[in-house]
Amino acid sequence: MRHYYLQGIMATLTNQPGSAALFNFTKILEELDEGHQTIYSQLAYLGSGILYARRGKMDRADFFFAKVISYLHEGDSERARADQREYLRIIMMMYYVAEYHALSQRLAASDRLLREAIECCAAGHVTYFMPRIKLLQARNAIARPGQQLLRLTDCLTKQWCLPVSTRAALSRFKPRPCAATTIASLMMTSDRCSTKKGPVRERLVLFDYLLIR
Repeated sequence: MRHYYLQGIMATLTNQPGSAALFNFTKILEELDEGHQTIYSQLAYLGSGILYARRGKMDRADFFFAKVISYLHEGDSERARADQREYLRIIMMMYYVAEYHALSQRLAASDRLLREAIECCAAGHVTYFMPRIKLLQARNAIARPGQQLLRLTDCLTKQWCLPVSTRAALSRFKPRPCAATTIASLMMTSDRCSTKKGPVRERLVLFDYLLIR
């Protein structure tokens, strides 16, 4: 099942033809885990939801994400017993469900799930997901009408996302009205950044912009 999950999620996240991804997810759901007793069924639901959401078919995405949301709500006790690999998969589910909520303009639900993901990262000493989680929090902050830019910088620097020296520099930042639009543009195009550093590089570009204003 792990093989088919990896094949499917890689096809989904690299925007390959949908049939390639759905074949692998269907293999898990209808043959290998017909009773849907393992986490691979939830990951197959997640991958299918991401696939349809990226193609703008939100009615189909809603069906699959509803399965994952139900699993996350009911899985608190299982989460405590999860091994490291499953723990990382659960955090990944939280991130992509939060992204789905944000895409559907349910920002409060998205922020709530992101906070839970941050708590899971802290409890498991996981740093890999933090840049993307914090960027999505910032996008949500920008999307709110009348959002203050200082709250955006707090969203980016809160907890252990940045070293103390960078936090101190950002605390001296005086926002200007024209900055919000530019930062929003940087955020909305960050997924198209093709650097090897990925989200970390995107975050540094944004911080550089904040510091030179």
